[in-house]
Amino acid sequence: MGSVHSYWEATAPKRRPLSQAHGSISCDVAVVGAGLTGLSAAYHLRQHHVEVAVFEGRSVGWGASGRTGAQVNTGFRPSFRTIEQRWGSEAAAEALSMSVNAVKLVSQLVTTLDMVCDFTPSGFIRAAVSPHALDVLRDEQRFMEDHGYRTEILHTEGLQEELRSPMYVGGLLETLPSQIHPLKFVQELARVCQETGVRLFENSPVVDLSKGFEASSPIVLRTPDATITADAVVLATNAYTTPFGSRAIRRITRSVLPVGSFIIVTNPLAELPTLIPHNRSVADTGTLTTHFRPLSDNRLLLGGRIGPSDSDSSMGQLLQEKLVRLFPSLGSVTVSYQWGGYVGVTRDFLPRLGRRDGIYYALGCNGHGVALGTYFGRYLAYRIVNPDAPQCWLERLGLPTMPSQRMGVQALSWYSKWSRNR
Repeated sequence: MGSVHSYWEATAPKRRPLSQAHGSISCDVAVVGAGLTGLSAAYHLRQHHVEVAVFEGRSVGWGASGRTGAQVNTGFRPSFRTIEQRWGSEAAAEALSMSVNAVKLVSQLVTTLDMVCDFTPSGFIRAAVSPHALDVLRDEQRFMEDHGYRTEILHTEGLQEELRSPMYVGGLLETLPSQIHPLKFVQELARVCQETGVRLFENSPVVDLSKGFEASSPIVLRTPDATITADAVVLATNAYTTPFGSRAIRRITRSVLPVGSFIIVTNPLAELPTLIPHNRSVADTGTLTTHFRPLSDNRLLLGGRIGPSDSDSSMGQLLQEKLVRLFPSLGSVTVSYQWGGYVGVTRDFLPRLGRRDGIYYALGCNGHGVALGTYFGRYLAYRIVNPDAPQCWLERLGLPTMPSQRMGVQALSWYSKWSRNR
């Protein structure tokens, strides 16, 4: 999983590296990680005049935020109906509202802050691989309709008007979701953070964190060249969290499993507009979700995830084989870019938000990080400014520990298969 050179990196504006952290730095809130969650938290904290400094171990958007397939979709890994069955109707209704608001937040930020990031309000199709999967989508549509969110079920004929692939028997169409250039988006978010007074440091990994025994004691963070004191910390490193420092950090780290996610991008395809005529982004209901979307230069992006031990080359080959099955009419297709990275996955596939010993965290977007990660940053900012505000449903779930990496992948694979075939 060594390659980070992606289509996004090749097509994003070149920028000068930001300065490294040096010496003694004090702030109200220290944010660890300059991805979507961390930068969204920093931006929204500044709207409340909180002094914020962001510390990134590599460069802005280096992790999942800048490598993703960049579909700005509603939903969580479990369906809303599954959330209702396992955690109750109130949790499911709150999940839908949170999910819709997350998609809207991305659109609002792009529009109000004049972000240049190839934002396209294209809509989204969840494609069913079997009649049973289509029945599950019908049930999901009923839940969303009952809670005021309009969607459309596509049967075989209707789906063929949207997606000319023989692999699917139907689907669920949503018009709210969008597409984005993720690295441009996160870089633009960094820009507006700096314009509002956020101090942002790159190549400044946090290697230690400690806190005194008194409740009022500041939190002390260390990078290789700086010592930082803060009243609170936002941990926004997700699948790239390392178990440094306090017991709280190690406890948070054990709740998320880094799972490999892989993407290929083809050469420009003249036939692509006829295969996805309305420019929708797509994800299917297979056990290990495949997602794809057209790009503005008529390339096709195709991605999927499997586990932490798979190489870029082996997954690249599997994705190319999947591409042939998706669109046989394309014949042989040349791949221009392929890359991998990690997404944060939790034991029950639901994100976790919370606070432990002055450390606020959001992790485990389970592949839905563009919308949810941005939203969670705003939510953490709200919780820091309003510490006594009621907890959302995800905070009330607690923080379940993951098993070992090997056992975790096996368990997640089993749960994924079970949950998609209920």
